[in-house]
Amino acid sequence: MKVIKKWVKNKNGGNLSYYFWSYLIILVLLSFLGNLCALGIEASQYQTISKEEFRNFQISATCIKRYKKLGRVGCAMFEKKYGPKYGTKAASIIEDMECFPVLEKSEVVYEDSWMNARTYGGKRVHEGTDIMAKKNKRGELSIVSVSDGVVEKIGWLPLGGYRIGVRSNHGVYFYYAHLYSYAKGIEEGAKVHVGQLLGKMGDSGYGEEGTVGKFPVHLHFGIYVSIENEEKSVNPYQMLNYWK
Repeated sequence: MKVIKKWVKNKNGGNLSYYFWSYLIILVLLSFLGNLCALGIEASQYQTISKEEFRNFQISATCIKRYKKLGRVGCAMFEKKYGPKYGTKAASIIEDMECFPVLEKSEVVYEDSWMNARTYGGKRVHEGTDIMAKKNKRGELSIVSVSDGVVEKIGWLPLGGYRIGVRSNHGVYFYYAHLYSYAKGIEEGAKVHVGQLLGKMGDSGYGEEGTVGKFPVHLHFGIYVSIENEEKSVNPYQMLNYWK
């Protein structure tokens, strides 16, 4: 060992850490380039993506993880592969959603029900994911903001019951419906941050204000982006899987 240290010292003018830091830098660069390539390969399947395919948003957890790691560089990759029309929107959803919308993750179940048929209020389709409370008790589970942003809408809707809509920093609209109650300070125009309590899960909706009990306790969680000057829903399922 002494002989090796002496040789390294002689070769590098006394800088014993030269080889170590050089090797470390090379490893970091290779890892970064590898992630870029992997993200580009996975995203390449969307080069001719349609509006419907984008909205279905079947992006794997691996791809989401790589984007999170690469940040704005990953955004550039998405724009290149999706094209400017959808690339920025995809990156904005992934970047802005930073947690699961129910604090007690182990107490809920959900499945991919986006675009399933619904009949209340006329023929329509389901525009989000229903996150169901295992115990079916209103007012028990905590609903938290998945993003930083501003409360854009709050109040009663005949379909959504007591709901909250938060506009994120990159323009994504996150929708939380069928709440039991609102947290203190949550009002239109209020700034919220990731993980902040918005309210409690409930079963409100499908009628006049105050209606409850028409369906099991759950959170209807929706994601909306502007497409062709119109707010359109995007399937939340894969993003929920990533954060679950």
